[in-house]
Amino acid sequence: MTPSDFNRRRKRFAAWLVERGATMLAPIDKKRDLLRWAGGGKVSYVHRGKGDRLYFMGLAEAAWTAFLAKAAWAFPPVAGEAAELPAGETPAPKAEPRKRKPSRPRPPYPLQKTARDGVVRVAGIYRMPAEAYHADPCPEPSLSNSGARLLHQMCPAIFWHRRLDPPVPSRAQSLGTAAHTWILEGEAFERRYVTLSPHHSNRSAIGRATVERIEAEGRTAIAAADWHTIRAMREAIEAHPFAANAFRGGRPEMSLFWQDAYLGVWCRARPDYLPDRGPIIVDYMTARSVHPEDLRKALVTYGYDQKGDWLIRGARALGLIERPSVAYVIQQSDPPYPVVVARLTPATLTGGRMKNDRALALFARCLRTGTWPGYGDEDVVELDLPEWEHRRLQADSEAGHFDVARILRGVRLTPPATDTTAADQRAAEVAATP
Repeated sequence: MTPSDFNRRRKRFAAWLVERGATMLAPIDKKRDLLRWAGGGKVSYVHRGKGDRLYFMGLAEAAWTAFLAKAAWAFPPVAGEAAELPAGETPAPKAEPRKRKPSRPRPPYPLQKTARDGVVRVAGIYRMPAEAYHADPCPEPSLSNSGARLLHQMCPAIFWHRRLDPPVPSRAQSLGTAAHTWILEGEAFERRYVTLSPHHSNRSAIGRATVERIEAEGRTAIAAADWHTIRAMREAIEAHPFAANAFRGGRPEMSLFWQDAYLGVWCRARPDYLPDRGPIIVDYMTARSVHPEDLRKALVTYGYDQKGDWLIRGARALGLIERPSVAYVIQQSDPPYPVVVARLTPATLTGGRMKNDRALALFARCLRTGTWPGYGDEDVVELDLPEWEHRRLQADSEAGHFDVARILRGVRLTPPATDTTAADQRAAEVAATP
């Protein structure tokens, strides 16, 4: 089925949908959205992707199949309402359920079941929502990759404060999370996000009420422009020769929990994509720039080295992969959304392991003592100029930049006028002081 085949039947298909109670909607992307409508409590659409490939989202595929087969079909009931068929049509007989083969093999690793109280007491791999993972379901405080990075780069006091009161994510972070969900989990995006109308405005009472209703349902509202950006980012991923196959043959968003063999503290990780077969764990992230020089700076700033070692550490602790490695799929958040696939050198991973060892030791000590010190709680901080500033001062001194006599050469200075009486009186007071 090509877009031209669909377009030949689009008007008849739209009329067929309207007969069944659908409301036609304006396309978000006029070039790629072939048809968009609301019905059955959700928005459905037919989208043209890369290579003229058609994507049927929502109820679109079921409706299109029934339309081609000229079969009776109706939108599913909403909020207890009964589904109604057009006059003269009778419900189609229910087909016998057919046994479907699993689309992908079962993972070679066993999945643990979360206890009824939600507490993770057994080390292993769990499938759980992101909210449950970030709430730390371990029996005592556990350390994640972001926590280890924060402990190394800052101090225990800041780490503990942000653990108790997490900062509100920025707009760029929220957009990255939405892109992360759409690229890695696909259909889960529709369960968690609702795309707003292109004409939506939070300044109006109706716009604010719409967002409040969506949030009350436990979902997140996303602007139409952001949705267009996310789809373009996914298309760039699919067009990349390496990244297109990075998220196949595995499981997204699995949660790993283990106890450190030496310190006994609980640790957790949530790899973006865990392979069913093979040694490569894939991690997806967005960046302002994917220029190699900018990525080297970001490696230090955002702790890519620590994250790589942390994922490898978790896979080894649970015996998932004998010799695991990590590949980063990094995508620029600006058009044309270029993609870079990167792997860390052994020396970089060694540095990340050293930083994580230090963070684990700090975490274990603070957890056992119950104190989370700041930067200067244990000793007086002595401030010294950076080494590069010392070198610059030395060079300026040798060049004569601090020669005051040279600076004042040829300048006639007039000393300030002084009150002789007051000066003599002050001198007498100093001489009389024992």
